[in-house]
Amino acid sequence: MDVRALKTLYTPGGSGSSSVPGAGRPASPASPTTEGVGVFSVEAFALRVQALVSDDRALMERLIRFAQAHDLLKKNAERAQKLAQESNAALETYQRQVRTLEENLAQADGWYVTLSFFLFLFSFFFWLRCFMVLGR
Repeated sequence: MDVRALKTLYTPGGSGSSSVPGAGRPASPASPTTEGVGVFSVEAFALRVQALVSDDRALMERLIRFAQAHDLLKKNAERAQKLAQESNAALETYQRQVRTLEENLAQADGWYVTLSFFLFLFSFFFWLRCFMVLGR
């Protein structure tokens, strides 16, 4: 049932725009008045009450579905927030590991340069000595 149908059910006169009861719509068996005449019918009143009860039942079902959807969305939001927090923690750990590796690599590069320099000096003096021995 859409909003316009609910409006017609709950507004006096049915259409909501006319002040004359029953104007602008045909008389229905659920209507307690017929053609604007104030005749009361128990059957029409019972049908109207049954229609209102079924409408209320439909509204309650909609509210229950809305509440269930709200709970589901709330749980999903909590999961998403938890996942975001865990992702941030993992990112911070990863950044610390990268920083540590970069520092270790910088130290290793320093050792490599120092070792290369000493190897160069050693080979230089080795060849210098070799030439000195050959030059004698």
